[in-house]
Amino acid sequence: MILLLYAERTGDRSFHDYVSITVSVINDNPGSPAITGETNGKPGIPYTYTFTSSEPDGEDVSYYIEWGDGTITDWTEFQSPDTAYTEDHTWDTQDTFEIKAKAKDVNGAESQWSTLPVTIPRSKVLFNRLIFSRLVDYFPNMISILRLIQKLQ
Repeated sequence: MILLLYAERTGDRSFHDYVSITVSVINDNPGSPAITGETNGKPGIPYTYTFTSSEPDGEDVSYYIEWGDGTITDWTEFQSPDTAYTEDHTWDTQDTFEIKAKAKDVNGAESQWSTLPVTIPRSKVLFNRLIFSRLVDYFPNMISILRLIQKLQ
């Protein structure tokens, strides 16, 4: 934060002269947070994410995080700039989510949003069952043939 003072004398130097002072505060915005962590995972497993932001004025920063599944982390406690803030998150469903985060300094200046896509893919077992059911559609006698093969082993 930079504080600029400007003083101006008005009047004609008589008893009632006064000085006008203008105060301007310049507060630079923190940098958009860098988000690091897993970009692929499984439902129900917690993953750790790290958020780091610089602040040109050296002021402490706080983070606001949207996890892409409707949950948020409201403004965190303020901490030194360029210090990593970590938090775990668990997604309960399979989808592609976008983590969004922004930083705010102690004087209220906010950064732009940063994003990180995270994919919680569908189970391979489900995919294999889908392929198997399609094969049965095209080859209706396949189950009988597989049972016969199994008996021969």
